[in-house]
Amino acid sequence: MNNIEELIRQTLMLSPDAQINEETCPKDIPEWDSLGHINIITAIEDEYDIEITTEKIVKLESVAHFKQIIEELS
Repeated sequence: MNNIEELIRQTLMLSPDAQINEETCPKDIPEWDSLGHINIITAIEDEYDIEITTEKIVKLESVAHFKQIIEELS
């Protein structure tokens, strides 16, 4: 199972040395646009076998938020 940072890196096709941490949010990564956001959510749902509801999706604003949701739903 990938860690969330690596999953985001792969999903957005970022270079392996792209810096991603808990505070990273869409405004920090140009590739993390609305489509990229949906692709990250889909990748997380597939990787962790969870389903993220629409009301939770709108609250996902950083890597830390994604980790929190994964913990809640796993």
